[in-house]
Amino acid sequence: MNGGDGQPIIKNEDWNFIEQCMHKMVNSVEHRPEPINETELRKLEGTIGGLRSQRPLLRIACQHFFYEKCKLFIEQYITSEVLPSFRGKRDESLLGQFVDRWEKHNRIAKMLNDVFYRPIWGRSMPPLDEVGLTLFRDMFDDVYFFRMISLDFMDDVFSYITSYMQK
Repeated sequence: MNGGDGQPIIKNEDWNFIEQCMHKMVNSVEHRPEPINETELRKLEGTIGGLRSQRPLLRIACQHFFYEKCKLFIEQYITSEVLPSFRGKRDESLLGQFVDRWEKHNRIAKMLNDVFYRPIWGRSMPPLDEVGLTLFRDMFDDVYFFRMISLDFMDDVFSYITSYMQK
């Protein structure tokens, strides 16, 4: 990504490292091999923190770049990890899976928010954990998902999500 004067807003190797760390955050929450470690987390925070020192116009462009990248990452997590986990589940099994996926999704959104939101864009955009909750809730509007589960369960799910978001 380049600024108006040809100066890179973020170097490719930095973005590759950031993206790799985002995937390792998911690995941490999903209890998979190669979770993010403290050294990588500190390096990630330093990389992100370095973006604050850019000129104001570049910093604003960078904020929007990261914000959109994080939203896309959360959306991809939902479609690749969350939605497939509901297939073939019914009743209590589905509810248990929902609670598990909800908790993991919240942890990932919070991790992304902690790393990116405060250092980069502060209060200029909605927090990523809030965006993540909205994206998670919105996936239940998907017609495919409606076909998978009963309407009674949907009412319970919407109530659960709505009450959580109002906290």
